[in-house]
Amino acid sequence: MNEEEAVASHQARQQASARPAPSSAPHGAGEENGRSQGGQGGGARRPSLPLIYANEVTAAEPALDFVEGLLVEGGMSVWYGDSNVGKTFCVLDLAMHVALGRPYRGREVDQGGVVYCALEGVAGIRNRVSAWMKHHWIKPADRSDLPLAIVPSAINMLDVDADVPALIEAIKVAAEQLGRPVKLVVIDTLSRALAGGNENSPEDMGALVRASDMVRQACGAHLGFVHHSGKDQARGARGHSLLRAATDTEVEISRGEGSEVSLVKVTKQRELEIGDDMGFRLEVIDLGTNRRGKPLTSCVAVEAGAQEMAELAKSKNTPRPKGKYQPGMFRVLNNLLAAEGFAQMVSPKVGMPPQRCVRKAVWQEQCYQDNVIERGKTGRGAWSDSTIAMAAAGLICMTEEWVWR
Repeated sequence: MNEEEAVASHQARQQASARPAPSSAPHGAGEENGRSQGGQGGGARRPSLPLIYANEVTAAEPALDFVEGLLVEGGMSVWYGDSNVGKTFCVLDLAMHVALGRPYRGREVDQGGVVYCALEGVAGIRNRVSAWMKHHWIKPADRSDLPLAIVPSAINMLDVDADVPALIEAIKVAAEQLGRPVKLVVIDTLSRALAGGNENSPEDMGALVRASDMVRQACGAHLGFVHHSGKDQARGARGHSLLRAATDTEVEISRGEGSEVSLVKVTKQRELEIGDDMGFRLEVIDLGTNRRGKPLTSCVAVEAGAQEMAELAKSKNTPRPKGKYQPGMFRVLNNLLAAEGFAQMVSPKVGMPPQRCVRKAVWQEQCYQDNVIERGKTGRGAWSDSTIAMAAAGLICMTEEWVWR
């Protein structure tokens, strides 16, 4: 017996127990599976929620993943990263693969309608979709069959009585017009959907999650948010932690300094196993000219090749400054080492060949002046902890007096 059958069986038991039993019923009558269905005075005890008992439990199908190993039907995902790492291009590329039912990064895809909510402006999404269709040779004659609809306006998901009913209605209308169920709804971005709310507030973020649940339950679609990283990228997406708790799939998008390849890393899966990292680069697509006769372009996310992914994996093993203070301190040190008058060729340790070094006191003072760390007890503690951590990670070498790379 599967879970649906168990629920139906439970309802049947409820209906049966509602009929009064004959007073002459033998001892044990009105019991099923050893569990009494009667209460005081022979009345039925009806739980307000369905129950599945141990002997009714059977193996169930895993969550239905319409993008194999990545996204589940009716779930919620958050795709986050810093600015200018290609988040929107990455998510749009996935959405277009869902609309066409094309394999995505080696994963099978079940085709379904897509509703893309472009809350930060319609011009950008028009150009991005046009660029994607041009790059993938989608002919104008075939575009009427592409099950994609765009919502080109702001949506308030902070107040469930504001735009949430309208969004649900729009998704249902889109499904009718597209001729197939909507499998994916993209909200780009979460910050705009929060409509001025406080991302760090449990009340505001909770309201957004409740609105998301309403949309998913009413439409059966997967809801994907495009979001930003926090100040400390190592701590994940920006905002209150209950967002992550409510998320089925969380995906981090990042790009190393000087790299052209963005890394797509799944950081959480509730129902599925976390798969391999993916990568992409942005390719510029010519869309003609604007009204001033100047080139009109946009970009598409193109899957990174094997060599690019190998180089990306190698760069991931290279230590990088982390946390609130290290990146700024590291930048200041590099500037000092490159500047004449600050760096000196000295032997920082006895018997060591000369190195291009900077005095630690000079480095520390420059960090104060550049507002990388604050003066006072707190700043001195941050300075000490950060220098020790950077040395342990192999980012810098230092003595009591000197620091070098």
